[in-house]
Amino acid sequence: MAGIKIDFQALGPVKGGDVAVLVGDDLALGPKAAQALGREGADLVARAAAVERFKGKTKSAITVAAPAGLPFDRLVVLGLGAEKDRGQTDWRLVGGLLAGKVGGRTATLLVDAPGAALPPEAIADIALGARLRAYKFDRYKTKKKKEEENGADDKDTRLTLAVADPAAARKAAKAGEGLAAGVDLARDLVNEPPNVLGPEEFARRAEALAKVGVEVEVLDEKALRKIGMRALLAVGQGSARESRVVIMRWNGGKAGEAPVAFVGKGVVFDSGGISIKPGGGMEDMKGDMAGAACVVGLMHALAARKAKVNALGVIGLVENMPDGGAQRPGDIVTSLSGQTIEIINTDAEGRLVLADLLWHVQANEKPKFMVNLATLTGAIMVALAQEYAGMFSNNDELAERLAAAGKASGERVWRLPLGPEYDKMIDSKFADMKNTGGRHGGSITAAQFLQRFVADVPWAHLDIAGTSMNAPQTEINQTWGSGWGVRLLDRLVRDHYEGLALQVIEADFGHRAPEGLPLVVVPHEAVLPKMLAITLGRGQRAVVQAASEERLAALDDHLWTYEDDSFLPHAVDGPGAADEPVLLTLSEANPNGAQVRFLVDGAALPGEAAAYDRIIVIFDGTDEDALAVARAQWKDAKASGHEASYWQQGPGGWERKA
Repeated sequence: MAGIKIDFQALGPVKGGDVAVLVGDDLALGPKAAQALGREGADLVARAAAVERFKGKTKSAITVAAPAGLPFDRLVVLGLGAEKDRGQTDWRLVGGLLAGKVGGRTATLLVDAPGAALPPEAIADIALGARLRAYKFDRYKTKKKKEEENGADDKDTRLTLAVADPAAARKAAKAGEGLAAGVDLARDLVNEPPNVLGPEEFARRAEALAKVGVEVEVLDEKALRKIGMRALLAVGQGSARESRVVIMRWNGGKAGEAPVAFVGKGVVFDSGGISIKPGGGMEDMKGDMAGAACVVGLMHALAARKAKVNALGVIGLVENMPDGGAQRPGDIVTSLSGQTIEIINTDAEGRLVLADLLWHVQANEKPKFMVNLATLTGAIMVALAQEYAGMFSNNDELAERLAAAGKASGERVWRLPLGPEYDKMIDSKFADMKNTGGRHGGSITAAQFLQRFVADVPWAHLDIAGTSMNAPQTEINQTWGSGWGVRLLDRLVRDHYEGLALQVIEADFGHRAPEGLPLVVVPHEAVLPKMLAITLGRGQRAVVQAASEERLAALDDHLWTYEDDSFLPHAVDGPGAADEPVLLTLSEANPNGAQVRFLVDGAALPGEAAAYDRIIVIFDGTDEDALAVARAQWKDAKASGHEASYWQQGPGGWERKA
């Protein structure tokens, strides 16, 4: 199976292979790219665009073969759209579009976007998108198509990203390698045929995570009966293949710290059981284990990048088949929790698997939260099609964090309601509950069923039936099994559960610029608005804590007037504070649910510091007391194992000092 190899080099002239460039809707090249191509190259882009009616729109591209006067094989021009929208560019899609154009070839992308200096994180997203696009699942094809035999599509793609700072880009992209491998692992599992991937084989593949440092425990049916997972075992009792539960642990956080928990439905094939499904499309039910596949892929991704978190992954692996031993409509089973369940429809089986898993995790592991993933209902596709996964949660903070992670990762979720009115729909005449509430509100009643097994633990259920298999083809996914959820949950963990990220910024200090230039002074007023704008651009809220009423008033005035034709929306703490994207305050509270906290003029670290994605300390470098406080905060964060950085303004811009 062909793959992709990615490297980084400094921007400059390129010879040989394919060369790709980025243009906006005005077809302008970035200055470095224009210099590398020369006048002939710029003219060629304009002529080719006119012939192809190429307007430089996002997700569009043209290819010029054997470009006259240029020392390479092909010129690929990628559109970025209007410059005013550059901040909203999904660079993963750009990388995917590029990989689709240069598959099986050697190519160099000149990463020089007009109107935007790409940070290392954006370049890393280009690399990630290219890796995701390069995936193919063709291991069972014994005959290649003619175009593959005669062309280069079955060869590795060799892609070089020419960037301003290769070392920084390479470092930023490193974590993406493990993430892409995790997504591809999940894709492999979903794409495998059901005769190959039974419960035991699935468990065996999960055991391979030990190679990246994950502790893996496999429970067979004897162990499951001893534990009391009767609801899970009932699903698989009609199959000739035994059920399994796999428990995976990544211990990257502090010893003894509660884990974050992810639970996956793994029905390796779902015939519907006695309530058998129609024959048309039943082959797709090999993908009914996509939730479990996501959990395995996520655990790989976390371990591969050495995530600073304790993570638990639990998957239930069963096959739902009809035979003389299968469970029947009308049966009553006793779950691990002791609650009894009347079986109305044997095709509503995934919730039985999850019921025992969720109860086991909350009772024995005491996690910070639980997120379960399942291809649970076709009804979710009626509501959301295949663009969003359905999200149900008993905890607003967890739901908001998942929504933010979905927006950032591109794997979007949409919250749907839970409530006592829906819960009543699954009450049974003969048992504590029944396993389906009928046709109406099917996705909601399925979630209500699961909620009866989570106790008081913060929990979210993601119904991924529409997003994880037979998924829409995109620039970064060209396969049937999308690996959906790995990037979402990796982002959730990265943004919220890997400890405090402290950024110390020394402002209001003077230093000598190069000889002949005046003293450079960078005040708070030049730093704070820009950093707040970046925070808002990432879809995050901010709270700014000052140390005095005077400083609070000064910051309030400045944010309204810091540019002649612009201001930054904000408010001072008071009535309505919960609705403000930027809040100025003197207290340690977080009334607007901010993800980023700014501390100004020696304001102390809040007691719940780890609740923030990032804390940014801005202080006066000419004030010795403020300098001592900021440096102590930085040292404390480092000593506690948190991510911490120290920045100072230099003649060439901001420089990271530690």
